Amino acid sequence: MGLREIVFNNLRRRKGKMFLLVTGITIGITTVVTLFSLTMAMNDKMLKDFKEAGTKVIITPQSENTSFSFGGITMAANITFDVKEMPSNVVNILKNKVQDLNIKYIAPKKIIGVKINQQPSLLVGVDFKNELYTKPWLKIAGKLPESDTEIILGSSSAKFLKKKLGDTLKVNDREFRVVGILHETGGQEDEIIMASLKLVENLSGSTNLSLVELIIENESDVENIKALLPGVKVTPVKEAMKSRKEVIQRYEYFAILVSFVILIIAVLIVLTTMMGSVNERVKEIGIFRAIGFRKSHIMKIIMLETSITCALGGLIGYLSGVLVAKSTVIFIEQKGLFIQWHPLLGIIMIMGSIFIGLLASWFPATKAANLDPQEALRHL
Repeated sequence: MGLREIVFNNLRRRKGKMFLLVTGITIGITTVVTLFSLTMAMNDKMLKDFKEAGTKVIITPQSENTSFSFGGITMAANITFDVKEMPSNVVNILKNKVQDLNIKYIAPKKIIGVKINQQPSLLVGVDFKNELYTKPWLKIAGKLPESDTEIILGSSSAKFLKKKLGDTLKVNDREFRVVGILHETGGQEDEIIMASLKLVENLSGSTNLSLVELIIENESDVENIKALLPGVKVTPVKEAMKSRKEVIQRYEYFAILVSFVILIIAVLIVLTTMMGSVNERVKEIGIFRAIGFRKSHIMKIIMLETSITCALGGLIGYLSGVLVAKSTVIFIEQKGLFIQWHPLLGIIMIMGSIFIGLLASWFPATKAANLDPQEALRHL
């Protein structure tokens, strides 16, 4: 009888022990695969979202900054002076180069100081259609302004001014009707008052813009925009992607930590199970040694049994892990999150399970191989 036949016969005879071992490995691998499947899906979605959304670029008037120190002590930092006005033809220049620069959206803005209830405040004039494209997270209760007598309030501004939909608000001695209120975002949009760009230009008597937001397909076109508009400051915005990457990285670190803990638990499960199996098979091992089996043969039998069992647990764990991840997506409340089958991850999990089995069964296999045949046969 060959070693393989012995191994398979042992697995059939000790179904309870092997089932416990397969279950332990399966639970561990399922948890690891679920965590990493979700992490990879979030990474894929993030890259897809930012590829579709493009790169945001902020165009602002050119200004000079300086710092002032005396006696080695900084008295003031980043003092802005010589602020130039934004050229009024910036938007027209960009519109003429939409295809050349791969521009998806142009969102001009004009910000002016106004008085509301005799208190100073800021009024932001925007092109609402493009503004909502560049900020898809903005949600409005009500509707967009359709005339020069309608405005939108941020959530905090509405609470502070005690205004609701349909109320009127006096701005610079002119009355406007509140037709929309932004849902709370936790950002600067909560504090603003928005109106059409044309209305703000009429109130200020100037068509010069405060800033222009662009969405471009390729970040490489930023340098081309700088060359096209030498009189302004062109800055690509990367904070959103950076912050989202940081969140996903934290989740990855958590997945790695949990995987490490599960690895230790899996090793202990295999070690305990195989030690129990060796103790139960002292007579059998003694007979094998007595009829001429070498120590290496005994070790191969123990480790081959463990490898087959752990490989089966790794395969079941990978399949169930992906299925659990797919069923978990509905609770994450993130649209477009798609869990894929990654064959490479499956191979890694199966090979990792075998490695865990070999690592944990080394000591029980060595113990079994070193049993004294005469001592073992006394138990007959």
